[in-house]
Amino acid sequence: MNSTDKACVRRGFTLTEVIVVVGIITLLVSVVSVAMGQANATTRDKRRVSDVSQLHLGLRLYAEQNGSYPSYPSGVKIGVGDAIDTDLQPFLSSVPSDLKNDETYYYEYDSNVNCTQPNQKVVFAKTLEKATGNYSEVCTCTTNCGFGGGRPSNGYVILVE
Repeated sequence: MNSTDKACVRRGFTLTEVIVVVGIITLLVSVVSVAMGQANATTRDKRRVSDVSQLHLGLRLYAEQNGSYPSYPSGVKIGVGDAIDTDLQPFLSSVPSDLKNDETYYYEYDSNVNCTQPNQKVVFAKTLEKATGNYSEVCTCTTNCGFGGGRPSNGYVILVE
């Protein structure tokens, strides 16, 4: 090789090649991030269903010991420090609260709901993120039905009594 041939030897990448590689990596990272966000939402929904089942068991244990279910005819949020948490504490290892716990995602107990008949007691997760709730299968009423915090349109409901 003479000195003019050495000048023609390329070292490194062109700016265009670097930009293309960075673009591909960015696209892959965004696809993986979206997939992980959806997986996290599904996991939170499964936990909500499990938590509602545990709350249902805690309420049944409360009723066995006290002779009746707690009375909250206007509904009460669970896991936010209200009196229902104190009522359930002896029967659960810990009183669950929703992972997001805001105005859209929370647990509630209501002792005066008209799902299929008057004055029923229900415990529910207000909203599920990805899964389809069971409200329409459990409650046959089509209006507010007496839910204190509003009807859980895509929530998970268990009739307590």
